[in-house]
Amino acid sequence: MRTIISLFLIGFLLHSCQKQDPIIGDWKIEKDLINDESADFVECSKKTINSFTHDSLFIFENYIMDETGNCQSLGKVTGFWKKKNDTIYLLSRGKYVDTVRLRFLENNSKMILKNEYEEDLFQLKRLN
Repeated sequence: MRTIISLFLIGFLLHSCQKQDPIIGDWKIEKDLINDESADFVECSKKTINSFTHDSLFIFENYIMDETGNCQSLGKVTGFWKKKNDTIYLLSRGKYVDTVRLRFLENNSKMILKNEYEEDLFQLKRLN
């Protein structure tokens, strides 16, 4: 019994000491960024949620304003994420792979998403 408890405590300590990737969590778009300037962003698009899980899965639910002025979900997009280095992440959906650059701010509570050409696209805020 003592061995089982010891193994459990060792496993727990090892797991809790592992550094979690800052991308893991749920993120909400806060601002649309154009050329490093804050731009007005349609309130409907701010409902978009980007989730990144511990097991390298991402789930995006995007919202847009339809022709009648109603905010509509485009449905969920799922795929896998992979950290290439401290700033570059690969997002893959089937045969499609997007390269994004991320800069984390304010103790990893916010991030700037850039495209492969180093242009700022969005500022996101951590929900959890």
